[in-house]
Amino acid sequence: MITWRKILERDDTKVAVLEQLYQENRARARFVPEVVSLLEQLDDAIAWRALWLLHRAAEDGPIPEAELVRVAEMAGAFNHWAWRLLLCQLFGTLACPPRAREELFPFLQDCFSDRRVIVRAWALSAMWFFRHEPEFKGSISRCLRVAQRDPGKAMQARLRQLGRMKRANSAANGSTD
Repeated sequence: MITWRKILERDDTKVAVLEQLYQENRARARFVPEVVSLLEQLDDAIAWRALWLLHRAAEDGPIPEAELVRVAEMAGAFNHWAWRLLLCQLFGTLACPPRAREELFPFLQDCFSDRRVIVRAWALSAMWFFRHEPEFKGSISRCLRVAQRDPGKAMQARLRQLGRMKRANSAANGSTD
C-alpha cells in the first residue's frame, strides 16, 4: 500500500497510471478496503486519485456496503472538483446505503450548486436514488425543476438518462415511479 500512496502522490500521476495500478491490484482480496484507507490519508489535491480507483472497482463489481458507508462519511472532507465529480459519479451509479444517506445528501446538494455543469449533473443522478424517501423528495423535486432550466449539455444528457431509467423502472414495476 505504501507503493500505491507514492504513486498517487506523484505530480505526474495521470489516469493511465491509475488504470495500470488498478489492473495490477484489482484481484487482491483487500483492494477496496485498502483504497478506502488511502482516501482517509490523502490530502485534498490528490484524494480524487484514490477515489478514481474505487470508482473503477465499482465498474467491475460490487463494493461492500461498509466501504461505501465509509466513503459517504468522507464526502465533505475534500473540496477538489475531481473528488466531488467522482463521488457523485460513484453514488450516481451505485445507490448510497440507507444508513449513510443523511450524511451524503447535504454534500450532493452542495455539488448541485457547483459551477461545473458536469458536477451538478452527476449530483442530480446521485440524488435520484433518494427520490422515494420522504425527507428528500421535496429537495429533489426542486433540483429537478432547476435542472430542467439548466442549458448545459451534461445536465440535459443526465435528465434524459434519468427519464429513461424512470420509464424502465415504471415498465418493470407497473408503477408511475
